[in-house]
Amino acid sequence: MARRRAISKRMTGLGTSLNLTPLLDIIFNLIFFFLLATSIREKPQYLEVTLPSAATGETRTVDKTVPVITLAADGRTLLDGTAVDDIDLRNRLIRLVQEDKVAEAVVESDAGIAVQRFFTAADICRQAGIPTVTPRVEPRRDE
Repeated sequence: MARRRAISKRMTGLGTSLNLTPLLDIIFNLIFFFLLATSIREKPQYLEVTLPSAATGETRTVDKTVPVITLAADGRTLLDGTAVDDIDLRNRLIRLVQEDKVAEAVVESDAGIAVQRFFTAADICRQAGIPTVTPRVEPRRDE
């Protein structure tokens, strides 16, 4: 009986404290894992573009898979909000055609740009395998 009391005295001393070090290690490892596993994406850039106007323009919704090419007045070209040059534009469009089977592209251009820039963008789309290039215009407001 005396032996049983000695064992129970020793066992009660074991459970009196809680060691938080392993718990904190696990929490920090999880935080570190989620920080590394999270992909950080750039926010898309948007430009203020004054679209050309047309009396025969129609309103329609564009599917999310249709790439939008923006031609700014300052010479920049953006594909879905990401700045690209002509070679990068062509390569990304080829990748979109292969992965998503894209058959149309929308080109927004500033009203003051040279027509040649629009046709260059349309030509790049055709080289990438996109047969239909649609310009985005605003409805004309007669004053």
